[in-house]
Amino acid sequence: MLNCKRKELNCSYTLSTHVSEIESEWDALLPEGHHLKISALQALLNAGPGNTVFAFLLLRQQDRCIGLAFLQLLNFGKDAIPSGLTEHKSGAWFQSLLLPEQMSVLICGHIFRSDFPGYYFPDREKENLLLPVLAHAERKIPVPFKLMGTWLKDIPPGSFPEQSFSNGFRPIRQDVVMDMHIRPEWHAFDDYVSDLSGKYRQRAGKIIRQGSEIEVRELDTEEVFLHEKEIYALYLLVAERQSVQVALLPGRYFSSCKQGYGNDFRVFGYFHQGKMCAFSGHILKPEGRMELHYIGFDPAANETFALYFNILFDGLKQAILLKRKVLELGRTSLDAKANLGAEPRQLFHSFRVKRGIPSLLFRYLNQWAGTAEPETWRNRNPLKTKVVIDEPTVDA
Repeated sequence: MLNCKRKELNCSYTLSTHVSEIESEWDALLPEGHHLKISALQALLNAGPGNTVFAFLLLRQQDRCIGLAFLQLLNFGKDAIPSGLTEHKSGAWFQSLLLPEQMSVLICGHIFRSDFPGYYFPDREKENLLLPVLAHAERKIPVPFKLMGTWLKDIPPGSFPEQSFSNGFRPIRQDVVMDMHIRPEWHAFDDYVSDLSGKYRQRAGKIIRQGSEIEVRELDTEEVFLHEKEIYALYLLVAERQSVQVALLPGRYFSSCKQGYGNDFRVFGYFHQGKMCAFSGHILKPEGRMELHYIGFDPAANETFALYFNILFDGLKQAILLKRKVLELGRTSLDAKANLGAEPRQLFHSFRVKRGIPSLLFRYLNQWAGTAEPETWRNRNPLKTKVVIDEPTVDA
């Protein structure tokens, strides 16, 4: 455990990589049911380290805890950087000669979850202490490889309106996730299908018929443990096809989440002739939201049974049955989710990038991210009537 004083900020902080050292003080600061309670984080902590190291930051003034931050030190190799980066001028030279073989990034937040702010201050006016403390703490935490910078994930709208530009942090607003808003008149999946325009209704029928031979059933805790290796193998079949593979889930992630979150974490298995060929995870969240979490499927079976699109439909079915207000669909395959009727929502982050090679890598990745996926999905209008969603704004 490390204790540091910052006289110029009139505060101090404690940095620990052992949850037992800070647990009582950490939980005492948080309101009941908060997502950063140690009991809520335990599912991730128990899942195994993977390529991350967890750290806990407590900020104090006059020996009183005023805020906290959940940190993850992510370690990855240069093979995780997308190959498409080399299409930019000097990209191949940069990747082969200048990038370190192994790198680290310090993350404030949950690398495997969205809408999961990694910090909490009871007094919001004290939040402006977080950025300078993070900038200092990144020099104190033991880092096995070259530290590329610090990523402040999932900033709630209205936080850090000015301070995002201080202490080397830059606001990033290119991250879009897709939300499916459940209409009050949808009491069953058929109500949704009836609201689709002609060609999309025909498409939905074809997808459902393709998956008619698949048995879908929810797995209880014992069954998740029983099928854990199959689930993880199916997850890898999807994850390893993605252009960025910086962070892969640890092997015990799904069983740990099922055990830790109980009925709020649901796993559905997709079986053909008794063999699992796909799965999907659902997280029930506060305020009537439901997240379609990680999924996995066999690519060959997906071609035959349209597994991916049926997984989206099944997630929507569950959201309607559970009377959820919003189904969160994540940030990949935007076109497919727009075809469902989902709407984009902007997430806000901030990065503090080290000078030199890290800064150059950040610039390349920023350019690549802007061209990685065409935005034809923005023109999709599958529902007969479109609902206008008010987007939260963030001060410049």
